[in-house]
Amino acid sequence: RKKDRLYIPLEDMRRFGITLEFWNTGVMNEHFKKLLKFQVGRTRELFYKGAELPSLVERDLQLELKLVWFGGMSVLKKLDKAKYDVYNHRPSLTTFDKGIILLRAILVNNLSRFGKKKELWDLQ
Repeated sequence: RKKDRLYIPLEDMRRFGITLEFWNTGVMNEHFKKLLKFQVGRTRELFYKGAELPSLVERDLQLELKLVWFGGMSVLKKLDKAKYDVYNHRPSLTTFDKGIILLRAILVNNLSRFGKKKELWDLQ
């Protein structure tokens, strides 16, 4: 919002009763939280569907894709934990988080198991 950008589809905003005018106020309400919860769930499902991708590309790109996967999933968890209140609790990765993400990306050879057994990731 600070950069005057909107990454949420307008059709989804309408579905949850959020107008552009309301979005610009920066006010958090239950409709907005439900919208963000929906977006997080949708994004998580897309990440699960793409979990196999790193194993399908050349080795040079595998680490980068795994970093994106683990980093993205970590941000989604932070959004869940903050109860989708992005105005007061902007999700960001700490140095510790980044270290864990790097270790996971190096140590986990095949992400497709996360795509098949979602609870593996969700419980971590």
